[in-house]
Amino acid sequence: MELYLSGVKPYMELEIQSAAQKLKAGESLDWRIHWMLVELPENLEVEVGSASLLDFVRREVERTGGNIALIN
Repeated sequence: MELYLSGVKPYMELEIQSAAQKLKAGESLDWRIHWMLVELPENLEVEVGSASLLDFVRREVERTGGNIALIN
């Protein structure tokens, strides 16, 4: 998973990455990407190691029925 934060604007981008998969010649791997766009609360601490930011992301993913694991 990759999490991008602006630090200036209330913007966050969360990219879920798949575990590495070894493919044989001629094989392919398909997956779907689901985008979520949510407004960050003004009082949210947006910085490296922010527990409140991680909690916010977890709540938003759960709210939308997402099935991903976020690791501290």
